[in-house]
Amino acid sequence: MSKTDGMSVKEAIRNRRSTRAYTGEQIPTELLHELLDDALWSPSWGNTQCWEIYVAQGEELKRIKEGFLKCYENNVTPSADIPMAIDVKSDWPERMKNRYMAVGKAIFDRLEIERGDSEAREAYYHNMYQFFNAPSLVVLAVDNDVSVEYGLFDLGIITQTISLAAHEKGLGTCIMALTAFHPEVIRGALNINENHKIVVGITLGYPDNENKINFFKRDRAYKEEVVHNV
Repeated sequence: MSKTDGMSVKEAIRNRRSTRAYTGEQIPTELLHELLDDALWSPSWGNTQCWEIYVAQGEELKRIKEGFLKCYENNVTPSADIPMAIDVKSDWPERMKNRYMAVGKAIFDRLEIERGDSEAREAYYHNMYQFFNAPSLVVLAVDNDVSVEYGLFDLGIITQTISLAAHEKGLGTCIMALTAFHPEVIRGALNINENHKIVVGITLGYPDNENKINFFKRDRAYKEEVVHNV
């Protein structure tokens, strides 16, 4: 897939979506460098640029995928570097739980997986723990000496920038909290400094536009619900 020429910021924001199926085609090194060079212009508090960026591809990414699948198959309890409210259904406000449940239902409906089809659901989760066949994984981390609460705000900004820049270049992304569940796997494969807390991973690659999982219906909250004093 070639770069999408003439894309406006609005088009990138509205049309970018989480990619859950990739062709597996490798991203040219030059294009990957261009993407990251663009992303590094993300704003940050006081221009501190507190992010640490690691990229996993090839054998390194294969090791990570194997490690994550092993954790899944052995029911290893997640041990993220950053505390996470993993169980949205019990830890989040009701309106947010409903959105979370709705997107999960939309995915399974699109794949025509029935509630009682445990085999098909298991296959989906296996694929998820393999990062949907993405050929690249961008891992974002933050130094232990950084004020994590505010540092995470800046990491959120660059995560969005990477995702929009990738879309503009014809690439797909999926921001996966799952990738932070087992930091020891990623740290071991990429030789990440113990002083760097792993925050999140972004899958990156060419979207498989023949796979219907990449085209299920998505909703957004009405602005009257979340925008105030306007």
